[in-house]
Amino acid sequence: MVNVEKFIRTRKRLKISQMSLCVNICTQATLSKFEKHRQVPAVDIMILLCERLGLTLNDIFPIHVKLKTTSNEQVLALAMKALFYQNLVKYNQLMKQVDIANLLDSEQYTYQLLQYFSLVFFQKNDVKATKLLKKIDVSQFNQLQQLLFYAITIHYYYQQGFF
Repeated sequence: MVNVEKFIRTRKRLKISQMSLCVNICTQATLSKFEKHRQVPAVDIMILLCERLGLTLNDIFPIHVKLKTTSNEQVLALAMKALFYQNLVKYNQLMKQVDIANLLDSEQYTYQLLQYFSLVFFQKNDVKATKLLKKIDVSQFNQLQQLLFYAITIHYYYQQGFF
């Protein structure tokens, strides 16, 4: 994920125009395309631009290295894929493999989201969905999980006749 906003904020905080930042590095058009999320300049150009702003490449192109993936995380990822492809047999098999007693917090949120998705769309079990909905803490979801949760919830309320 490119953090163009940090680049722009830093440039503006330092009160450096695009033109002056580009001198002897690249054209203003190149920088403009980068700041508008249209094109990423070559690495050598980015290094020089970042150095001029006191940034590192890692500030703009953060690398998140995940050292270890848990077996639960792998199973949940496969379960989500199965659910999206509406392969309910595979989904149910995978969900039975989840070691619920050893779920990490982030895995717990994914597990709840998958259960909620299944209850609303495929099982159409409003009673269980309502109970689970009360347990879910949306603030703990990442942005994509929140979007998925809200989409499922809109569908859930639609099924309930609230629209």
